[in-house]
Amino acid sequence: MLSRFAAPTSAGILFTRLAAAGLKASWVYKKVQVLAIFDDLDTILLMIPLQIMMVGLRWQLGVIILVVTLLLLLGWKKMGTINMRQDWKAILFYAIFTFGITQAIYLISKHLYGEDASIHIEVLLPAFVLGMIMKHKHIDSKTEYNVSTAISFLFMFLVGVSMPVFFGVDFAAQAAGATTITAAQPIMSWPMIAFHVVMVSFLSNIGKLFPIFFYRERHKRERLALSIGMFTRGEVGAGIIFIALGYNLGGPALIISVLTIVFNLLLTGFFVVWVEKLTRSAYELEKKNQQ
Repeated sequence: MLSRFAAPTSAGILFTRLAAAGLKASWVYKKVQVLAIFDDLDTILLMIPLQIMMVGLRWQLGVIILVVTLLLLLGWKKMGTINMRQDWKAILFYAIFTFGITQAIYLISKHLYGEDASIHIEVLLPAFVLGMIMKHKHIDSKTEYNVSTAISFLFMFLVGVSMPVFFGVDFAAQAAGATTITAAQPIMSWPMIAFHVVMVSFLSNIGKLFPIFFYRERHKRERLALSIGMFTRGEVGAGIIFIALGYNLGGPALIISVLTIVFNLLLTGFFVVWVEKLTRSAYELEKKNQQ
C-alpha cells in the first residue's frame, strides 16, 4: 500500500503547460491524457484487494466492490454523454456534493456498526466517474485559470500540512507502542533515508519509461516526452498516503514514501519543462515534414 503512492501520474500541470505552449494538437498531449487516466484508475482499483488484505474479508468490502463496479459501469456506458455546467462554481459544487455523499455513507455506517465496520468509499473513484460522464467543455478564461490554480495550491498546501511530523519525534517510543509491523521497524539514519528516497524515485521513474518500447511509428523524442510526462506526481499519490496513515502504517517505510512524493513534486517543474522542449521539437519537425 505504501508503494502505490509512486504509481499514479498527476498530469494536470503538464496538460496546462502544453496547452499554453500551443501543443494541444501534438501526439504527446493526446496520448498522455489517456495513459494518465488509466494510471490513476488502476491505482484506485488496486486499493480494493489491498484493503481486503489489510482488514480481511468483511461484508462492508463487498458493498464497496459493488459500488465500485456500478460506478465503473456507469462511467463506461455514459462516458462523455451528460451535458453539465463546467465553470469553476459548478465544479466546486460537484466536488463538495461528491465528498458529502461519501462522507455521509461513512458517518451513517459508523453510527450503525462502529468504526471498525464502517463503509468508507474513497472519494477518488466517484470523482473520477463524474468526470468521465461529463460532456467535455473547454472553458479557457483568466478567471477559470486563476481559480483552478488557487484550488490546486490550496489542496497541495493542505496535503503538506497534513503530512506526519518527522523531526523532533521519539521514534523509539513510537516503535515500542506500534500496532503494525511497519510502524515497529527501527528508524534509519537520515543519510540512509535520503539514499532510499533517491533510489525509490529513480526506480519508480525508470518504470515510467516503459512507453519508450511502444509506439514505434512515433519519433523517439515523442516517446521519451510521453514517458517523462508520466513522472509527475500529485493528488492521487497523496490520497494513497492518507489511506495508509488511516491503517496506522508508519516507520521508515512511511517516511520514505512521504519524502519521495515530496521530492518528485519538487522535480515536477523540471519534468514539465523537459517534456515541453521534447514535444515542441518533435511537433515542429512533424509539421515541417507534412509541408
